[in-house]
Amino acid sequence: MKRIKTLLFITIFLIAAAMVFIGLNIYAEKANRKAAEQQRIEIGHYIIDSIDDVDVIIDDASFGGNVSGTGNNSEILSVSVFKSNYSETEIENILKKKYNNIKVYKPENFDQERYPYNKLDLYPVPKEDGFYAVSYVDTAPYEFAMNGQ
Repeated sequence: MKRIKTLLFITIFLIAAAMVFIGLNIYAEKANRKAAEQQRIEIGHYIIDSIDDVDVIIDDASFGGNVSGTGNNSEILSVSVFKSNYSETEIENILKKKYNNIKVYKPENFDQERYPYNKLDLYPVPKEDGFYAVSYVDTAPYEFAMNGQ
């Protein structure tokens, strides 16, 4: 009888632990998605406020998950597409005042098919002068949540 009680206790404990783990991952995934969305919005506003000739973001997208491809943590990625008469270096200098590791791409240097950009529903960057894509990767609030958006 004692053996049955012990097995029952272990079984219940393992089921409860699994439920807590699953619940925590669901919560963390939702929090990471919200953080990615907030980051996307903040960067869009910062671009419009900081670069004089940008009035509108043509397209933007965000992703939360394993951006780096290492498989050992989650990050959040935001990409914005806009048009400006500023040079790539000028735009990068303006944006790096707030976002240190932000990357600015001209259309010919922005490969949308590369991981993780293929996970983004992003308007193709026009292959014309003056169009830019900006990407920014930051750590996710819950790095252990491995589920992407």
